[in-house]
Amino acid sequence: MKKHLLICCHNGASFIEDQVESVIQQDSKIDYYHVFDFSSSDGTPEIIISLFERYGLENFKFYRYRDAPGASRSFFRAFSELSKVVEDEDCIFFADQDDVWLPGKIRAMQDIFERKISKNRNLAIFHGVKVVDSDLGIIKENFYTGNPYSIPRDLSIDRLLLCNPVIGHTLLVSGAALKMVSQEMNHAGYIMHDWALMLWLKRFGEVDFYLETPLSLYRQHANNILGTTKKRSLKESLCRANDLARAIVLQTAEFSYDLRKKYDVSGAIFLDKILIYIFEKDYRKFLIYPFLALLAFFRGPTFERKMLAFFILGQIFFS
Repeated sequence: MKKHLLICCHNGASFIEDQVESVIQQDSKIDYYHVFDFSSSDGTPEIIISLFERYGLENFKFYRYRDAPGASRSFFRAFSELSKVVEDEDCIFFADQDDVWLPGKIRAMQDIFERKISKNRNLAIFHGVKVVDSDLGIIKENFYTGNPYSIPRDLSIDRLLLCNPVIGHTLLVSGAALKMVSQEMNHAGYIMHDWALMLWLKRFGEVDFYLETPLSLYRQHANNILGTTKKRSLKESLCRANDLARAIVLQTAEFSYDLRKKYDVSGAIFLDKILIYIFEKDYRKFLIYPFLALLAFFRGPTFERKMLAFFILGQIFFS
């Protein structure tokens, strides 16, 4: 079993040194570093290479791309490349370009991985985080307070259609899991790579959560694609809810098509049978809006998630 680090970056010079150094200084060491840079113009690759040279690391590979397709597609592209070189029982840690790992993270996650990998090769583990500001000052001691996210509540397969409680840089996945999502998913329709992993591995693998203590710092700053502390006007909040509703409908459609390819309908769980039925014929597709709206209203864990039902129904008029 080898330990791999997958990190995707794009113009991350402001914080990338903190992130990479926090990985290198772990007591349990990464065996192979895989750095995917997507068209950085601020010196990000040079900072990372300088760090590797400073610590005498030679076990890394740099992948450079001329385009920057966004966080989700960047990670999916990295998944495809990395799935060619990892073994099924290897463990792959994910890293963003702006967060910080706390001491002992690799050891704690690896211990869980080694206990569980023999029982289910399609394995994912994630952990709790502290939310911090751009200078690493504590904003929230625990991300999973119940508002908006709580574990294990939000890992139920129905709620996962509506929201994703998993932060990408907290994930550790097996090589087998990475290969599965690389080979069997049409990545274009999925909102985020970590969300896609949860949708698949809750059905065709195992997802575990390290509960004891937060293992990283989730940094909030002006350039976050997603964030927990952003202040938005009413107009921005409404637009964001509408965009999320549209994306959820499209993701559910893509997921249902992938499910049809993955297994026979008779062997599917009840919720997946509904999804497959809805998209089996074109004329049934209009059913997805009331179905997801009802799911949001009755299973949404917070008021905001319940209100998402009205934005999903609104997509009938915009689709």
